Amino acid sequence: MRGLLLLLWFCLLMGGSAEESREVTLKFEVEPRHAEFRIQGTAEQTPFSPVEQPFVTKAALLEQGLVTVEFRAEGYEPTKRSYDLKAQAISESEVIVIPPQKGERPLQLVPNARKWILGSLVISSGLLLLGGALFLNAQRRKERLAELERTERARIPEEGVDDLIGRIVYNYELVEKLGQGGMATVYKGVRHDAPEEAPVAIKLVHSHLTKDEEFRKRFHREALISNDLRHKNIVTVLHASDERNRFYIILELIEGSSLRDLIPEKGLAPKEGLPLLIQVAEALFHAHKHGIIHRDVKPDNVLVRDDGVVKLSDFGLARSHQYTTVTATGSIIGTPAYMAPEQVKSEPLTELSDQYSLGVLAFHLFTGRLPFQDEDMMSIMVAHARREPPAPSSINPEIPVELEAVILRMMAKAPADRFPNLGLVIEELSRCS
Repeated sequence: MRGLLLLLWFCLLMGGSAEESREVTLKFEVEPRHAEFRIQGTAEQTPFSPVEQPFVTKAALLEQGLVTVEFRAEGYEPTKRSYDLKAQAISESEVIVIPPQKGERPLQLVPNARKWILGSLVISSGLLLLGGALFLNAQRRKERLAELERTERARIPEEGVDDLIGRIVYNYELVEKLGQGGMATVYKGVRHDAPEEAPVAIKLVHSHLTKDEEFRKRFHREALISNDLRHKNIVTVLHASDERNRFYIILELIEGSSLRDLIPEKGLAPKEGLPLLIQVAEALFHAHKHGIIHRDVKPDNVLVRDDGVVKLSDFGLARSHQYTTVTATGSIIGTPAYMAPEQVKSEPLTELSDQYSLGVLAFHLFTGRLPFQDEDMMSIMVAHARREPPAPSSINPEIPVELEAVILRMMAKAPADRFPNLGLVIEELSRCS
């Protein structure tokens, strides 16, 4: 804890015109609760009292005019404040900060500390149980999907992953397998009746997922949202269908690599990375202006053509004001390494959540590493919610001060401390290039 915040609340009570009836009530809200205070005057001094107990001054103290309030707490420097009750107006919003003692200090059990420790243990236990429940639920779902996939492959062998080369999908012949993930396999397709036309990418959803209602909604949402977005830096959706219970999306084919594959161990130099980062920001800004939040911004979802043009892809987790969200309220979506603090806390997401993820992507792009490198998912999520990231220039000295300031502001914990919109981010990044 950086300091002890105490809120001093003075309420002046006037009872008739007699000076002796004037009283001042002092009430403190502090953390930790073991802090104490006392009132000192020229003629009288009260003993230290817990801050939880309101204190009413006596008329004698008021007649003196000048009183001093002294605060003390284990592990903190003693602090005093003086007030002239006759000449000085008392502010109801005054905040007194007591600095912690310098150096290491041993753990001491002070009044009410046992309650504080017990509360911390209860909260920690709850977080551990929640993390364990989330992990077990993910494992059960993974096992269920794996079992469904094994059953589906055994029952319909012609629907296998590697035996679709040569098949016709929506007038396109599958000629090459480009990649495979947990949700779908991507093929290169050419028009079987017009091979001179430009090839396309065909994303074929794994057959076992077509029976998952949540995934079906996600698939249709991705197709609808992507079809609404037409921008030079967003992958174009040409067609989508669930024909004969076979889900697929036909996309423009990007000849190039993912941004993750282009990030070297020590990160890209600013002159190389800034043009890429600005294009990602422009794609997101275009989506935001259409009421769409991506919610899964990361290098894997950024494709870079051989000519340097960036294409933002995978709007499967995106949320639009026009389409109902699939994810249940209170659940966590996205990729933990790039999640905004509000995303970790399952709070409502806004365009500023995408901005935070873009800041993490920029950190990764220019340093070659993520801001938080904990081994397990829960630790990374807690770090995004609570810890400040290191300065990017401490990892890559080539990062200029101006660029570092933009990255750190995008990664501000509070959304209100970030840029109001990505249009301003693009302007600042352009000045750095």
